[in-house]
Amino acid sequence: MSQESVGLAAAIGRSNMSSIENGRTVPNLVGVVKIAAALGCSLPVLSREFERAYKGLLQGTEGDEPAR
Repeated sequence: MSQESVGLAAAIGRSNMSSIENGRTVPNLVGVVKIAAALGCSLPVLSREFERAYKGLLQGTEGDEPAR
């Protein structure tokens, strides 16, 4: 999904969604729930994928394809 489509589905503005995606701002819990719903996943799945991606960034890798 594009950043714009996730933002629209989550009722989060495009610039705010960009800031979240780029780590310049952190969404509150309501925002995280909206993003998970827009992506069609549960909070545990979103959390697990975030953790995996973050560890990959720290290690200099992007990791594998996200789990569904």
